[in-house]
Amino acid sequence: MNQFRNAEFVIVDVETTGLSPRYQGRIIERTAVKVKDLRVTDRFHSLIDPQCPISYGAFGKILMNPAAKAAIDE
Repeated sequence: MNQFRNAEFVIVDVETTGLSPRYQGRIIERTAVKVKDLRVTDRFHSLIDPQCPISYGAFGKILMNPAAKAAIDE
């Protein structure tokens, strides 16, 4: 962990409807967390309309995230 103590970096996570663009896999959620000196300094979260039906499994992952669920409920 010492190598990250004075570092600044961004952790990115992307959720999709599937893993293959060939089978209509589309991005449905993106999240980023900026870290400096091992502390979160900024956050970004966005839901994306995939313009296609999504499976319950993909939707279930979003519902488990409280911030995402709040965005859907608005």
